[in-house]
Amino acid sequence: MKVIVASTQEQEKYITELVDEFYTSISPIYFSDDQIADFKKMNILKPNVEDQIYNETLKDAFKIISSLQVLNTVLKNITNHNEIKYEDMFNKSSKTLNEYGYFFPLSLEQFLKAEKCDHYLSQYVKSTNDWMI
Repeated sequence: MKVIVASTQEQEKYITELVDEFYTSISPIYFSDDQIADFKKMNILKPNVEDQIYNETLKDAFKIISSLQVLNTVLKNITNHNEIKYEDMFNKSSKTLNEYGYFFPLSLEQFLKAEKCDHYLSQYVKSTNDWMI
């Protein structure tokens, strides 16, 4: 008999927050709103039910969380000068996410080749406050 510990609601919520961070903080730096909309249509970083082997266990949740954290951190700190340093981490995390059904077809090269600029007027960037003036 094998005992499996289920993931917590907080972990599930945190996974969702990390995916949202990718779309609101990371993607607008590298891609236009049209490209980000295409990513959403392609269900990038959204679990695919057919391919999903994530059984909502504690171990699986930690692997997904750590992979999402690595992707977000690498993409926030990557430059053409340190790409080799982060490439293995990026590829390993991307592979792990794909194995768990979180579709991520993007390569590090696509981010490096993108014109890095801050899209402050992007519809995907989180607003700094919730008050409308």
